[in-house]
Order: sequence, then C-alpha cells, then structure tokens
Amino acid sequence: MKTIRTLCFVVAVLSFMSLAVPGLASSESGTATIPLDQLKMIPMDRARAQSIELPASLVQRAGAWSDVEVGPTLYQRNWWYKTTFSRGSIYVPPGSLISQVAWQWGVTNRYDGLLVWLGYVSGGNFYYIDISSWGSGTSTAFNTLPADMDFEIWFGYTGTGMLNPPTYGQSDTVIVSWYP
Repeated sequence: MKTIRTLCFVVAVLSFMSLAVPGLASSESGTATIPLDQLKMIPMDRARAQSIELPASLVQRAGAWSDVEVGPTLYQRNWWYKTTFSRGSIYVPPGSLISQVAWQWGVTNRYDGLLVWLGYVSGGNFYYIDISSWGSGTSTAFNTLPADMDFEIWFGYTGTGMLNPPTYGQSDTVIVSWYP
C-alpha cells in the first residue's frame, strides 16, 4: 500500500511540476521552473490515495536481481561447500520466470578435481549446471523456472584428504534476469 501511495504522490508531484504556473520563471521549452521554497508537502496520512491506471509504457515488463557474496573456504576433499545468493528486497512480480542467469566465481589455491555447480531448488527438486570450467558466463538452462527463488554455487573437490593450504573463495556474483 505504501508503494501505491508513494507512486500516487510522485505522479501528482511530477504532474504538478509539468504545469506552467503564472508568476514563476519559465524555461524556453514552456515548462515552469519552480523555486524550492514553493514546494509543499502533504502528510501521507492526510493525502488521499487514488487508484490510477499506469500507462503500458510504465508497467514493468522485465527485470533482474543480483547478489554478490564471498565464496566459502574449502578445507577438505569429498565435502560440499555452498554460497547462497538471494534477491533480498528486490521485488519480483508473482509468476515471473527466469530468462537468463549470469555468474562469476573465483578461488585462490585451486587444486585438481575442483567441481563448481550453479544450483537452484524449486518444488523439492535441485536443478544445477556444472560451471567448473567457466569462472564466468551466462546460461538459459534455468529458463521458465520461477525467478523469485535463491540460487547457490556449490564448491567441492573429488578425492579424499585435507587441502593445505585451503582453497579460499573470492567475490562471487549471480545475476538473474526475468520476465513476467
């Protein structure tokens, strides 16, 4: 509800600012230049929220969310470590579907046998792609899955034994593009 009220307020202010007001300086394009001391404020509890229909050009047709996290430190082989990427407070309309996923990952002290998977859990299923050979890239493999779910990058080594020195995760990124 706050978003609708704020949008109504912004639309009202923008509409007001686009009017030519007598007595105020105007630019050559004919729109008024309103001095800051003329700005008035109405407390939101006194403002009347009105239902407005947004023009089709203002309706969000697609979007993206991204997250950057520090990757895990890997201490031993035959053990999985993960980093979770979430949309946080980014609004994704219900029913929006993934159109593309981009990623970037990196490690220091990399040994043979490193496995890296980009994964997604939906409806009790784990969907993943093997990105071990690509530190960055894009994929359409997750197309048509819901866009409001978390992604994970899983790291692990084949074999057994401790890693000395450990493999340190660097800054990892996931970007999820979606459409409604």
